[in-house]
Amino acid sequence: MKAFPQTLTWSSASAALLAFLCMTPMSYAGEVAASPPHVNRGFLQMYSLDFDGAHATFVAYQREHPDDPMGYVSNAAAYLFSEFNRLHVLESDLFTDDRKFDNRGKLTPDPAVKREFGNELNKGTELPTSSWRRIHRTREHCCRW
Repeated sequence: MKAFPQTLTWSSASAALLAFLCMTPMSYAGEVAASPPHVNRGFLQMYSLDFDGAHATFVAYQREHPDDPMGYVSNAAAYLFSEFNRLHVLESDLFTDDRKFDNRGKLTPDPAVKREFGNELNKGTELPTSSWRRIHRTREHCCRW
């Protein structure tokens, strides 16, 4: 299992996650008309700052769909945004007042949250590869004459 790089910063990790979440619907557009209801509910909970509820929703989705990486990367997003909320990064006045932004203190992420974020990302990024291998092996086995 490839570990989440410890040198990866929160900003680069959040940018990677945001890019993944933005591109995922496009890559599955032909296969899936909309996100599953559980996933949508989890994101609505995140938008309402109910991160504990979002985690519970995404974990329930993971149990029901263990081969779908969306549950894992969505749960990683919940960890990321709960940490942003704890550090007051989501507050608009941080971005509307240059003095507040310039004079903000160094933000220290919670190591346990960072670890959980990395674990969920690892699970989500490994699933497509393992699913593809399983499908490929099944196809090889099925199609041998």
